[in-house]
Amino acid sequence: MGDKKGEWTQAGGHAESFQLSSGGMLRKEGGVREAAFYDEARKSLNLYQGILELMPGFGEVNVPDGVIMMENMLQGMGSACLLDIKMGKLLHDDHASAEKLYKMMWKIPGTTTESHAFRLTAIKCVDKHGKVFEIDRKTCPKVPEIAKCLELPYDNPDRKKELEDVVLATALRRFVDPSGEGGKECVAIAKSFLNATEKVFAWFKINDKYVFRGNSLFYVHDTSAPDRAASAKMRMIDFAHVMEMKPQQKAKGDIEYMEGLENLITIWKKVLDMLEAEK
Repeated sequence: MGDKKGEWTQAGGHAESFQLSSGGMLRKEGGVREAAFYDEARKSLNLYQGILELMPGFGEVNVPDGVIMMENMLQGMGSACLLDIKMGKLLHDDHASAEKLYKMMWKIPGTTTESHAFRLTAIKCVDKHGKVFEIDRKTCPKVPEIAKCLELPYDNPDRKKELEDVVLATALRRFVDPSGEGGKECVAIAKSFLNATEKVFAWFKINDKYVFRGNSLFYVHDTSAPDRAASAKMRMIDFAHVMEMKPQQKAKGDIEYMEGLENLITIWKKVLDMLEAEK
């Protein structure tokens, strides 16, 4: 994100969605439906108390214009590392056009959206020397640790998922530890992210009102911070495709999103095991 007031930035995969404002806030043009969700969340404190703690902090909401004044999660960070994970197996809502539905369907087969119900959409890392690098579909094979994982053979669907688990855990381990040095601080960061993800899962277990499509978990930490672990935080972002649960969904809840959370928690535990084994 930019650091000049009034500068349009790209965040969470949406170009020109955010504008830096005063007081460490972001002005997001998220659309009427997302603004309405933020507005309802604030007005229904008893219902939303749990999820408000998982969302970015926010101030003024203009529903007709679709504008939200929200927390800048990177405020004060010198070397911010960012991780955006798109959650769930379904990336569209009931309002999607046939064209968009077709486009979304083609994004899923063969990806971790299909196998794990989540997908790493963006990883930006900054190591202790200030070197910036990204991990995505193109650069992932160039990361030495991940390249070794990709050399492992697999010959059946179960083996493929096992390989994907290793690749995902290795990518997240690199996000937590961009310099590749390990140590107690990296363990503390991984524990913080695991705990935050488990907190989201706990809320979804009691959620019987909404299903979330196209929603992401956004993780950040600052490699230049004196206490890196204290800089680690995670929020749910992107609420433009939230829908009311249908009566037949209420018994099981938002199962597509919950499946992704269960798998992601498993991966974070693998990351933690990797880091603790290196201490």
